[in-house]
Amino acid sequence: MAIDPKRYDECVNFIKDNNNYLIVTHVNPDGDTIGGALAMAHMLEGLHKKFQIVNEDRIPNKYLFLPMADEIRMPAELEETIDVVITVDCADYKRIGTSLISRLSQLSIPIINIDHHPTNDEYGSINIIDEDAASTTYVIYNMCKMTGIDITYNMAINLYTGLMTDTGSFKYSNTSADVHRVASELIDIGIDVYEVAEKVFETNTLDNLLVLKNSLATLTVDETGKIASIEIVTDEISQSQVLESEGLVNYPRSIEGVEVAVSFKKIEQDKVKVGLRSKKYVDVSVIAQIFNGGGHKRASGCTIMDSIENVKKTVFNEIKKYV
Repeated sequence: MAIDPKRYDECVNFIKDNNNYLIVTHVNPDGDTIGGALAMAHMLEGLHKKFQIVNEDRIPNKYLFLPMADEIRMPAELEETIDVVITVDCADYKRIGTSLISRLSQLSIPIINIDHHPTNDEYGSINIIDEDAASTTYVIYNMCKMTGIDITYNMAINLYTGLMTDTGSFKYSNTSADVHRVASELIDIGIDVYEVAEKVFETNTLDNLLVLKNSLATLTVDETGKIASIEIVTDEISQSQVLESEGLVNYPRSIEGVEVAVSFKKIEQDKVKVGLRSKKYVDVSVIAQIFNGGGHKRASGCTIMDSIENVKKTVFNEIKKYV
């Protein structure tokens, strides 16, 4: 459901009336949350506001080419002078990470919650949740337009990166004619679409390919041919090199006849991250919410506290109710 334009006005006016901002992305950051946060930073810069950008996790190397990416800090580097927190693409408050939650719990400041996930629980003081938007960067694009400032090259390349990644290079079902119109406008500003695609989708590390190799060996398809899974195997690979493995769930999803694909990644002992994807009719956000997760109809996730063997059984049993 699209939001009332008046809420955009309220948010933009609130931003103009304040000064010191903390921009927060979600844990295991992807192109939409990073591009959105950096575009927001450039927008605040254009409005002559002060800001910090903080993330709980390391930014994947493939996004370090984006303007201002080198200014993203870790929670320990957070300065206390903050008037407003802006969360970008965080479907629920815990997605900002435990370290940041701990730091912010000591402060009593308003939160602007900017997102496009239908499962967002509206934890902000101001909530800009546009469920019809293809990406959170699309929402921020609309906000940029309403401020009256020009969209610069640095803003455009960040906005485009988020739009491109969350639409799967403009091939997912959330790719509308309007998405292409916005992308066209951003391209006209002068960004090199090949550079963005090459950096984000066509550049890999050896360690990431080893994770892919080991993980594909776990690929399974159930007896109906409609459910496929993969376990993300990171044994003997340094944790700093496996942050770009979330897309592996798309390999089982690509199998002919499969409707729901699921990935399992052991984060630590008895803690498993689950990725869910579907093709046509299963709303995987419903499944994710059963396990206190969330996301979109065709792409969602959750984290479950149990052994990976038990998590697999539990999640498979739930998926089977929907296919």
